[in-house]
Amino acid sequence: MIRSISARTETRNPVSFLQELFLSHFKGNADALFLTSSFDSAAGFCGLPFKAPIMKELLKSQRFSAFISEVKSSGDSVLFIVNPNASLSSLCSSNGSVSSFELSKDLLTEILPAINSIRDWAGSINEEGEH
Repeated sequence: MIRSISARTETRNPVSFLQELFLSHFKGNADALFLTSSFDSAAGFCGLPFKAPIMKELLKSQRFSAFISEVKSSGDSVLFIVNPNASLSSLCSSNGSVSSFELSKDLLTEILPAINSIRDWAGSINEEGEH
């Protein structure tokens, strides 16, 4: 079956998709990407200080990209929750069942510095009001 998809007409949103999957766990500002063209798998973050393209930034990392490729090949969806104490929780939705899982230390060393740097991405205003 051939289906035409246009950026102007597509109404599916990866953040909304993850919000539906992880309803009770989803909170705050978020960023997410669909992992498949059929829009049935997604990965993303919630609990961010503001909406920021953290997924695109982390996909530049070989470790994170390899992890997301594994998630994509399994057909699962993943939500990373940034907690107020700067820790990270991770949930997986597989066949309608949600479970938590532990991230490897290698993956955490890629993710946590990026999460902690988000507040500086927009820059800052000096005493004279200049950006």
